[in-house]
Order: sequence, then structure tokens, then C-alpha cells
Amino acid sequence: MRYLFVLSLVFILFSCKSDAPDGELTAPETSAPAPGVNPIPAITGSESMQPGELADFSQVSEACSCRLRLDSAEGEDDLFFAFNLKDGPGIISLNGERQVVQRGASLSSGSGNESYLHQNDRYRIQTSLTDEGGTEQSGRVKITNLETEEKTIVRVVGNCQC
Repeated sequence: MRYLFVLSLVFILFSCKSDAPDGELTAPETSAPAPGVNPIPAITGSESMQPGELADFSQVSEACSCRLRLDSAEGEDDLFFAFNLKDGPGIISLNGERQVVQRGASLSSGSGNESYLHQNDRYRIQTSLTDEGGTEQSGRVKITNLETEEKTIVRVVGNCQC
């Protein structure tokens, strides 16, 4: 009889469920870096070339193009570079100006990595993209000022479809 009382007590203690909802027992998810770790900025290099928001990209085909935006922790969603995947120009926004750049050589490694070159009389733009599945792409855009040789590298995300 003594054991029955003790077993009953143990059973009651272990069968009680917490009153807190399930969600309160888990740690909240965070996208912030660990303490002491600085995230990589979306834009590095020369401060004289700053990407801006691209409002008009009508010269870029809807059907066969890449549209890229800054890959930043702040959640920027501004399109700043769009270009035709086949023939035709690219449009980029730099320092508040809309620049039309012509297509140059392209390099495809065949492993989901693509490289595109665009240029006008002021800038050379080298784009390196990695296929993230579907039409999603990530990579970087390296902008070189042809007069000063200053360089700016912009981490980008976006989509390419044809």
C-alpha cells in the first residue's frame, strides 16, 4: 500500500504538462550575427560609385533578362541593374544616374555559375551569378570606373529567366 501511494505521487508529478504554450519554450529565431561578428556589407570599394534605385528599365526584355537588387541585411528591395540575357543593353543606376551599358563577352562554366560583361564609355560592369534554383540568382556586380580605375563590388540577388 505504501508503494502504491508513492507510485501515484510520482505518476502525477511526471504526467503534469506545463501551462506555457509550446512556442514560449523555444528560443526566438534571429537573423542577427553572433556577438562580435560584423556582417559583410552589400557594397564595398569606392564610395564614389553608389548604386541607386532603377525606375525605368524599358530597354530590357521582359521575357529574357536578369533583374538584380542589393543583397543587404536591411531588406533593401531596390532594383539597380537589369540586363538582357541574349541581345540588347543593360541598364544600371549609379550615383542617381541611369546608365545604359552594352553587352560584351559572357562566360558560362556550365555548373550554375555565369559571368556577364557590360560596358559604356564610363563604366565596365562584370556580373558573376550563381544559380540558386528556379530563376533565383545570387552573386556580385563589380563596377569599374574607366577614367579613375576605382572599383565597387555589390553583392546582389535577383532572378534571371528566358
